[in-house]
Amino acid sequence: MDLRKNGLALSTSAKIGIVVAVVVVAAAIVGIMFLMPGGQAPTPAEGAGERELIIYGGEISVNKYGYGFSPDELTSPGPDIVLKVGEKTKITFKNVGNLPHTLAISNEKRFDATPLFGVQIGTPTSPIGPDGERSVSIIPKQAGEFLYICQVPGHIELGMWGKVIIQG
Repeated sequence: MDLRKNGLALSTSAKIGIVVAVVVVAAAIVGIMFLMPGGQAPTPAEGAGERELIIYGGEISVNKYGYGFSPDELTSPGPDIVLKVGEKTKITFKNVGNLPHTLAISNEKRFDATPLFGVQIGTPTSPIGPDGERSVSIIPKQAGEFLYICQVPGHIELGMWGKVIIQG
């Protein structure tokens, strides 16, 4: 089809102008999509739903308590929990022990430490009883290394804690 017959002929400079405009618009879209405040690209999980993480807690022996990703594999200290900044995660704590326990993220190994990021499942005065479970959702905004702990007095000393690594 001859565009010149239909009055749609474009000069070379007009064609170059259109190509440049398309490239500029594409670059702007890519910049908006990948450059967030702080210069970080969004994580793939943003807007993609919620990751689910189940943490089991209980007694390993009379003098050792722990956490695990399976009710049959509790360790003391518990396994590392790895989260990502901006990734929504639902954390469910299931007490598979015979005693009450809790799970909280903190920066200290103390039962009365202030919970961080709104993650406190059970409290020192109202822990999760045997066979109980509760959940909380978190969207970490800060990278770093933290702890997860049982806030029942004496349980941290028996090994009921682990590391939380939040990747940027």
